[in-house]
Amino acid sequence: MAGVCAGYQEGSSALAPDGTLRWAQRRERAVELDAVDDDLAWHEVVDHRAVSMRRARRLDLWTRVDTVQVDAFFQDSSTLPEGGRQAIHEYALTARADAADFVLRSVGPVPRVLPHRECPLAVPNTSRLIGVPLGELRPRVLGELSGIAGCTHPPQRHAALADAPALAAKLGSLAVTGR
Repeated sequence: MAGVCAGYQEGSSALAPDGTLRWAQRRERAVELDAVDDDLAWHEVVDHRAVSMRRARRLDLWTRVDTVQVDAFFQDSSTLPEGGRQAIHEYALTARADAADFVLRSVGPVPRVLPHRECPLAVPNTSRLIGVPLGELRPRVLGELSGIAGCTHPPQRHAALADAPALAAKLGSLAVTGR
């Protein structure tokens, strides 16, 4: 596993000296996704009692003058034997892109829950994506943030940004039709 991501870099607390996983991951109670005041934030979230994993992603965007503002959220969680869920990976992300060409001008990932103390070392490297058109992010993330420069989850976080132009177009059509 050594070298797969920032969390599994050589000498990481996640790895035994021979490079195998120690499986001592940090976990916290998961944020309840439907515990927000915005009825449009999430679709109905099923409360699974049986052993399960869940990946949740949210993408909110709005336009402001000549920019598109993005607020995104990503969470991997699993059920707990005593009930409820534990977060395994959880990130928030804010970004700003030009409204005309959707070129990324700023990006701010915020790690909330990550399994190993080395995992946040990947966060500063996301600045490498500034200047990239949002529609080109998926392949660029895989190239720019691979190995110890990133983690296995940037493609999930940044995938939401790649969808922003289509959502912004939908917002524009809603404004034209008066909805």
